[in-house]
Amino acid sequence: MKKANTILTILALLCLGLLFGCRTNGHDDEQTAPAASETVMETETPDGENALTLVADGESRYVIVRTDLDVAEGKLAVTLRNAIRDATGVTLPIRTDFSSEDISAFEIVVGKTMRENETALTDVPVRTKDWVIERVENRIFLRGGDYEGTKAAVENFTEHYIHAGTGTVDVPDTLFLKGGGPYRIENITVNGNPLDRYTVVISRNADKSTVYAAEEWQRYMEAATGYRLPIVKDSAKETDFEILIGLTNRDKNAVDLTGLGDEGFIVSSLGDKILITGGENSLHGTLYGVYEFLSTCVGYRFYASDAEIPPEADSIEWRNISLRWAPVIDYRQVLWGNVIFDSNLSAKYRISGDWGIGSNQAVYPLRDRYIGNSAHTFAELMDVPQNEQPCLCDESNYEKALARVMEKLKSGESGQLISVSQNDNRNYCKCDKCRAKEAELGTKADILLSFVNRIAAEVAKEYPDVMIHTFAYMFTIEPPKTVKPADNVLIEFAPIDCCRYCALDDPDCAVNARYLNDLKGWAALTDHLQIWDYTTDFGAYLMPFPDFYALRRNAAVYAQYGIDGVFSQGQQNGGKAGFGVMSSYLVSRLLAEPTMSEEAYEAEIVGFMKGYYGPAWEPVYSYFKAIHEINKGYHFGAENSAGYLERLAELDALWEAAEAAVEEDAAFSAHVRLAELQHTYAKLCLTWEERYLRGDA
Repeated sequence: MKKANTILTILALLCLGLLFGCRTNGHDDEQTAPAASETVMETETPDGENALTLVADGESRYVIVRTDLDVAEGKLAVTLRNAIRDATGVTLPIRTDFSSEDISAFEIVVGKTMRENETALTDVPVRTKDWVIERVENRIFLRGGDYEGTKAAVENFTEHYIHAGTGTVDVPDTLFLKGGGPYRIENITVNGNPLDRYTVVISRNADKSTVYAAEEWQRYMEAATGYRLPIVKDSAKETDFEILIGLTNRDKNAVDLTGLGDEGFIVSSLGDKILITGGENSLHGTLYGVYEFLSTCVGYRFYASDAEIPPEADSIEWRNISLRWAPVIDYRQVLWGNVIFDSNLSAKYRISGDWGIGSNQAVYPLRDRYIGNSAHTFAELMDVPQNEQPCLCDESNYEKALARVMEKLKSGESGQLISVSQNDNRNYCKCDKCRAKEAELGTKADILLSFVNRIAAEVAKEYPDVMIHTFAYMFTIEPPKTVKPADNVLIEFAPIDCCRYCALDDPDCAVNARYLNDLKGWAALTDHLQIWDYTTDFGAYLMPFPDFYALRRNAAVYAQYGIDGVFSQGQQNGGKAGFGVMSSYLVSRLLAEPTMSEEAYEAEIVGFMKGYYGPAWEPVYSYFKAIHEINKGYHFGAENSAGYLERLAELDALWEAAEAAVEEDAAFSAHVRLAELQHTYAKLCLTWEERYLRGDA
C-alpha cells in the first residue's frame, strides 16, 4: 500500500485600506484571476494490520450510501459505484439513508446523509467546494460542503484508492483527507466576525423582488467565498450575526429612509449586522442595493450578461459600511438590444423603465409607465396616417382624441402616463386655422400644448394620478411663448437633429447651442421634463460613433436642468457590434450617477475595457481614443474621413494586435471581433472609390 504524503497549505490573509467601509486586499483594476488556493490534505498512512480492504478478489462486504433526497449530490453515489465496477468488476449496491434497518458497519457514505447523526466526522465541510475523506472504523465518508465538494472527494478517492491494476479498493488504517477551493475570497469578516456565522434575514412578508434580492446576494457570495448562508424569515429567532435584506422587524427606525422613493437604497452597518434595503414601498431599491453591495464591498463588476467580473481580493473586512443612493434622474431607460430584453442585466444597470420589456417581471418588476403606446399616438387617436399630422384646430379631432384616451383609461390598464403625441414626421398642418393660431400664440408648440392641455384637464377630473405625455420634437422643439404645460402634462424633449459628437453645452457647437437654449426654455416652464436621447448613428449602425465623452457632459446637463427621465435610444435589435455593449453600460452608469467626474468616468471606460476585452483591452482602448482624437473639432454628419484614412495603417495594426492577444480565448475573441466590425465597415466605406470606382484594388 502506498503511503500518502502530508501537504499543508498556509494562506496569508492581508488586509488593505478601507473603501466605503469595505476593506479588501486585492487589485481594483486588474482583471486576471487570483492564484487558486491549493488543496489542503492531512493524512497519516502507516502500514499496519488495521489497513482496510474494501474490494478484493471480486468480492466485497460494502454498500454505498447516499441521501434519500432527490439532489444532485446523491447522483455521485452512482459515479463512485461505476468507478469501482469498472476497476474491479464488483458492483456495490446503493442504499439511501432513509431506513435505520439498512445500516451496516461496512459502508462508503457519499455526501451529506443521516449517518452523520450517529458518527461524528472530524471536520464537516462548511464551504461548498470543501471536502473530506475520512475513515471511522470500517465506514468511509466522502463528504463535501455541496455537490462540487462531494464530487471532488469522489474523484480524489477514485484516483488514490481504487486500483484497476490489482482489482482492489483499499484504504490505510488511518485516513483523513481534506481539501477545498479554489475561492476568490478566502476570508471575510464583519466587524471581526467570520462570515460563516451569519444568516440572511428577510421579512416574513417579503415580496418576490426582495426574495430574489436575497437569493442573488446568497448566490454571488457563495460563488466568491464558498459559503452558502441560509436565508430565513424574520419570524425566526434573532441572532447577533445577520445580513438584513429589505425591511424586517430587526431594523425599524434604525436608518433614515426619507428621500429614497421606490428606487433608492441604503447599505449600512448596524453593529455586527449589515442592512441592505430600499425605502418603505421599494420597487427596485433593495435589489439595486444588493448589486451595489456586491460591487462596492465585494468587488464584482457587472459589465454585460457575458462579462461579469468576479472579485479579486484574498481577504475582506466589512466595517462601518455607509452607502446611500437615490436617483437624480427618476426614469432611466436604455434601448440597446443587449439589455432591453434582459431583466437581470437591467436590474444590475439600474434601468427603471419598461419600454419594450413589459411590466410583469416576477423578480424585477419594472415600472408600469405607459398606458397604451409610448410615442407618436396621433395616428391611432385621430385616424391620421403616420406620415401625416392632424389639424389640432379641428374640434372633431379633439373630441375623437379625448374619447379614445378616456377609453384606454377605462380599460383598467395600469400605468402612470398616457401619450398624446405628434406623429413621427415634419408634416405639420398648414391650414389657415393653424397658421392663425400660431400667429396668435407664438410657436407650433403653443398649438400642440393648447390641444394637449384640454385633454389633460378632462383626464385630471377622473384620473388625477395619470400624467399626459407629449413631445417637444422636430417642429415643436422650440418652447411655447404663451401656453404653459398643465401640471399633469409631461414634456419629452427630443433633439433629433443635435450634434451628437458634441455635448449640448459645448460653446463651439452652434447647433447644440440652439438646442440647449430650447432645453432651458422648456425647463423654465415645467417640472415634468424628460429627454429622448440618441446614442447611435441611425444612418449606419456600424460606423464608429465617438460620442462617449459628450455622453458624460450631457448627463450633467440633464441633472443641472432638473430632467426627471431619460430614454436613451440605441440599437434595439442587436447592438453588440462596435462599442454598443460599452455604450449601454456607460449610459446606464451616467443615468444612475449623472454628475460623475471626468476621472471616475474614464475609470469606468478602462474598467469595462479590461473586463470585456480581456488581454486585448489596450489596443482596443487605443482605437477608442483614436476615433475621438480624429473627430475632435468635427460635428456629427461631417466626420473627419480624411483623418481616419491617414491613420488607417495604425488602426489596422491595433485590431491585429487585439485579435492576437485573445486568439486562445473564445469569449474575449468574440467581443473583439464584434467591436472590430466598426473599423472594417469604416474602412470599406472610406476606400470604396479607391478599390472599385478607380479599379485600383
